[in-house]
Amino acid sequence: MELIEMGLGHRGRMNALYNIVGKDGPSMLRDFDSKETSAWGMRGDVKYHYGGSGARVTPSGRKVYMNMAPQPSNVESVNPVVMGKTRAIQDRRNGDREKTMMLNVHTDAAFAGQKTVYETLGLAGLNGYEIGGTLRFIVNNQGLFTITNSSLSETAAMGFEFGYSLADPNTLVMWEAQFGDFANNAQVIIDNYVASSEKKWLQRSGVVLSLPHGYDGQGPEHTSARLERFLQLGDEDSRKFPSTEQLQRQHQDANIQVVCMTSPANYFHVLRRQIHRDFRKPLIILFSKSLLRHPLARSDIEEFIETPYFQPLLPETQHGININKLEDIKRVIFCSGQVYAALYKYRETHGLKDTAITRIEELHPFPWEQVRQNLDNYPNATDVVWCQEETLNGGAWSYVMPRFEVILAKTENHTDKKIRYAGREPMSSVAVGYKVLHAVEEEKLLGDAFQMSPDE
Repeated sequence: MELIEMGLGHRGRMNALYNIVGKDGPSMLRDFDSKETSAWGMRGDVKYHYGGSGARVTPSGRKVYMNMAPQPSNVESVNPVVMGKTRAIQDRRNGDREKTMMLNVHTDAAFAGQKTVYETLGLAGLNGYEIGGTLRFIVNNQGLFTITNSSLSETAAMGFEFGYSLADPNTLVMWEAQFGDFANNAQVIIDNYVASSEKKWLQRSGVVLSLPHGYDGQGPEHTSARLERFLQLGDEDSRKFPSTEQLQRQHQDANIQVVCMTSPANYFHVLRRQIHRDFRKPLIILFSKSLLRHPLARSDIEEFIETPYFQPLLPETQHGININKLEDIKRVIFCSGQVYAALYKYRETHGLKDTAITRIEELHPFPWEQVRQNLDNYPNATDVVWCQEETLNGGAWSYVMPRFEVILAKTENHTDKKIRYAGREPMSSVAVGYKVLHAVEEEKLLGDAFQMSPDE
């Protein structure tokens, strides 16, 4: 044996890279240096996703080379990649299966729960795919199991919850991801069942998908629930302002609901609404883990009791207190989700009193009339901004932009205005892997929102 191609999950990966593969220490430390790697054009990732190469000398004196493939936090997704790489090397060596092999390390929870494992095993007997066998280590990882948890599965678990919601409309059925990013493993269920079963088959479901979402500098797989994908699945027409009748039936006619909330009271009301009204719709909740204990994410008891319903739009609350009165506002920033907290802090730190921040808590169906009324509250505003922490090719921008164009044309004072974008640059990956770069990007997007230069 001359070469071992390895697949390994992220737990214990850096230990294995150093102590087994033999990746050198200085090289591993350089992975933490955002300045050096960004000079190579890398946007970075969390360090336990990286791979590496090395060599070991066996007791008999033979040198064996090892490659550990990089992988995301989508557990087991690297299996077929390593298998394909192994087969290509064997083919280059005239089909020799004796000198190159594949080694996979699994936890028992992932091996049992992830369909990728079985799909990869299914390739083993096919001509053009088999590699002469695979060595698999399965380590006990019972810490992943707690009472009533599903197996480490997305497709099967979400499909199960969807089916449960079909048969029991009186139960609030929720599927929550550890991080929203991992919902992509259940995309078949989302596309073909959650988003479209009512319009295709008259199957009505009130299933709730609860997905953590927010840019906190934790890398590509712990940041984004892919808000843009859910909004793209929405079937609302963005080209024209809805009629009064259409506005009254927005939720009945929509295929899904997508909310991105900043208020505990709103979270309570959206779940209460989900179970108490007389029709069922799937609800996708994108929530911020960093807002869970944030001082801005608080609601008075009256907001739970005296406010009887969910509010799809939350207007500015600081007029005449920390910022100007309505008629003296020059800029209106619209946003959704946890970026509100960053905008609020930036405005406070820089003493900016001419800017109002409006939160859109429900994105689909879109609060057309509430947004129009909110804009008309600021007759002297000259700058209308959409601010998001996501990249230009992600988040809600491509969804809200055509809607704002239609709405602005319907306002009393802003028919000549266009909405302006403030957010991250387009990227192939949803987020950078370096905390330093994350902070630089956030400072820039906040400065863009308020039109402040970096040194102000």
